[in-house]
Amino acid sequence: SEALGIVMTGSAVADDWRDHRQLEFFDVKGATEVVLSTLNISGFTIDRASVEYLHPGQSAVLMKDGVEVARLGRLHPRLSSLYKFRQPAFVAEIEFGTLLALPPEVARYSAPARLPAISRDVSALLPEAVSWGEIQKAIAELEISEIAEVGLFDTYKGKEMAEGTRSLAFRVIYRGDGRTLTDEEVTGMHERVRDTLQRLGAQLR
Repeated sequence: SEALGIVMTGSAVADDWRDHRQLEFFDVKGATEVVLSTLNISGFTIDRASVEYLHPGQSAVLMKDGVEVARLGRLHPRLSSLYKFRQPAFVAEIEFGTLLALPPEVARYSAPARLPAISRDVSALLPEAVSWGEIQKAIAELEISEIAEVGLFDTYKGKEMAEGTRSLAFRVIYRGDGRTLTDEEVTGMHERVRDTLQRLGAQLR
């Protein structure tokens, strides 16, 4: 089976919400998802992985209908040291042959949104054992149809933080179906999201 490799290291291009930064796990995850999107494949899940050449705390596998289609994460520090890399390197190994064998999704037309969206940002201190995928799943299980998107935009692990924790910042976008949501309605839905995060062990800021 043919495989496609992605290797990333160094600095990311600054955008409108933070200054110049180093690449991280979510960058290689995003690059992998772009490949799947280009092939019109969706409905995959992300799970924690145990891959010998990847950092045990920053690695994952992408699954599609129970089939592993990609392994990705930060290169194991042992290998980085062996090759004398001076900065973190992130890699993805995509089972390209497996992807090509999957049936493509049926293209569906979706009209552009005409109603304004309301967004709420969340900053939370979470145990490292709680993955971003678990957070997405927990929010999805609330079955709040007005949630249009949940997007991670920052992750941070600092020396001043408690051992085994990291900070995540993400944005929840709400949009009504056929009508504009009121601020009070969004506040009520967002409180449910915050309650769910607290059940996962989050300290909200």
